[in-house]
This record gives sequence, C-alpha cells and structure tokens, in this order.
Amino acid sequence: MDARVSVLETHMEYVRADLAEIKAEQKVTSAAIASLAAATEKLSAKVDATEVRLSAQMATLPTRSDLRNYYTQSLAIGFAFLVLVVGGIVGGLDWIKVH
Repeated sequence: MDARVSVLETHMEYVRADLAEIKAEQKVTSAAIASLAAATEKLSAKVDATEVRLSAQMATLPTRSDLRNYYTQSLAIGFAFLVLVVGGIVGGLDWIKVH
C-alpha cells in the first residue's frame, strides 16, 4: 500500500509541475493576446483615419464627366487657335496681294 501511495504522490508532483507550466504559459499567452488586441485597436484607428483622408481626397478628384469636359474644351481651344492662325495667314496673304 505504501508503494502505491508513493507512486501516486510522485504522479501528483508531476501533475503539479505540469500545471504550473501550463499556468505560466497561459499568463504569457494572455499577455501576448492583450498586446495583439492593443495593436489591432491602434491599427484599426489608423485605417479609419486613412479611410477618412482618402475619402476627402477622392471628393476633390475630377469625375469622368469633368475629364470629358476638359478634353472637349481642349479640342475646342485647339481648333479655335488653328482657325485663328490659318485665318491670320490667309488674311495676311490677301492683304499683301491687294496692296
């Protein structure tokens, strides 16, 4: 009977040692999880701030309609410049021919 009790006591010592290791690992794991949670909160705040900043920047960008209008205006100005240059050359040549 003493041998069996001695074996049980030895096993209980190992169980206690294993339990102490598990508790120590659990504390480390809990601290790591808390650290990750804090880092996640900071990252979430940065993402939210970036999203607000990008939304504000996107609001100032031209739309497709704006770009189409800019293109049309550029073509119209180019055509008007071409007409003025050609008209000036033709008018100048006509003026030289007459005088």
